[in-house]
Amino acid sequence: MNDFKLLLIEDNEDDIETCMNSIERYNHQNQRNIKPTNCKSLDEALDTLDSSFDGVIIDLQLGTERDGGNHITDRLIKDNYRTPFAIFTATPDAVESGYDYIGTFKKGEETYDNLFDKFWEIHETGLTRIMGGRGKIEKALNEVFINNILPHRSPWIEYAKEDSEKTEKSLLRHTINHLLQLIDDDQDALFPEEVYIHPKQTPDIKPGDIVRNNNDNSLHIILNPACDLALRQGGGFKTDQILIVGIEDQDTVTSIAIDGIKKEDKKTKKLQEVFKNNHTNYHHWLPKTEFFDGGFLNFRYLCSMDIENFNNTFETTKTQVSSPFLKDVLGRFSSYYARQGQPAINMNKAIENILDQGKDVAN
Repeated sequence: MNDFKLLLIEDNEDDIETCMNSIERYNHQNQRNIKPTNCKSLDEALDTLDSSFDGVIIDLQLGTERDGGNHITDRLIKDNYRTPFAIFTATPDAVESGYDYIGTFKKGEETYDNLFDKFWEIHETGLTRIMGGRGKIEKALNEVFINNILPHRSPWIEYAKEDSEKTEKSLLRHTINHLLQLIDDDQDALFPEEVYIHPKQTPDIKPGDIVRNNNDNSLHIILNPACDLALRQGGGFKTDQILIVGIEDQDTVTSIAIDGIKKEDKKTKKLQEVFKNNHTNYHHWLPKTEFFDGGFLNFRYLCSMDIENFNNTFETTKTQVSSPFLKDVLGRFSSYYARQGQPAINMNKAIENILDQGKDVAN
């Protein structure tokens, strides 16, 4: 059983007792192990707060500090603790936070048990064990730093003498490649969300961006190579054309694929072919998530337009196909348009000769 370290920032003795009793009962009833730490003042909370906690429950008013909880949330956000937190207060209207936290809950209208459930749902994903200050990313980064980067620092030191900013970006890419190498032997089936980056971290047009046509709401994906969309020193792209491919509705593609098939097992087999991209050589499946309806790229729906026309016609969905999956898309796209075919050659005479040779051997 994984322990859950909870920091309760609360100065009201009755509320503290209620929370502690709730934790004891909750652990017993659900076979869980929440381990609480209580801070009763703003100063104590700021001294205690670190990246080891899996969750924080914050009362807004701490002693004479009527909005002391806001100072805690500011610390969590500005110091990048990557710790889920909930505000549990009698004065929710006084909350100030630009962070997508668990939520603000009013005392008397919400129970600690419900808060524990919300935290535990996140805990079960492994998010805090991966991204928290004591998580797997930190452990992996330490491993890469000690074993891969630091021992081979000499060339990076030389690169930095020429261009420090460029070296830092390159070293970041280099580090990420090492992190990916630690997990690339994982053969488990991936989840749909792993296909995408959402929301995008940069506003620039990038390969793999999913964009929407303002005129008919149709979805498309940008397939320019990365070098085309690299910004020049003076601004602007290296290309004057944006290459896009249309996305077909998933139900349209699947309904056509199984049309006329009566037996359930044959429908299942056909749909497996469709979703494995073995149905046609011009469709490519993009799975559905809560932020994207999914569909099938159709390489026949290919269009190129100048940048001004593109900017006037399309808007970003803030969703981008992530690099490993985009490489697969580009590979199939290139394969589809690189296919050559072969002129039909009369094969009847060749077949007759082989059959005649078989007859001669038999005789």
